Amino acid sequence: MKVKIESLLSIKGNKAPNEGPQIFDLRRAKDKNTVTRLYSQKKIQFITDDYREQQKELFAINNPKLVYTPNFTNDFVDYIRDLEKKIPLWNKGNGFFFPGCRV
Repeated sequence: MKVKIESLLSIKGNKAPNEGPQIFDLRRAKDKNTVTRLYSQKKIQFITDDYREQQKELFAINNPKLVYTPNFTNDFVDYIRDLEKKIPLWNKGNGFFFPGCRV
């Protein structure tokens, strides 16, 4: 049986995800467990994390005199190391899970 692309697009295009995004705070044990479960069930297919890059931008904004110096990278690494002494980077901020998103 041959299916026309128009029918496939209309069927799939009219279905909205049944859930909105879920927001996780990985400092909470419940959220860590939920993310672990979603990952093991292969519901999380793709992870992107811009936190380190965002920290680099913030470090540059807060330290403009260091930006174009040869030691900028080393200074930033020291800054990140100090941040991680307080709490691991993966444990900062919130995580978002979009159930209807398939990459």
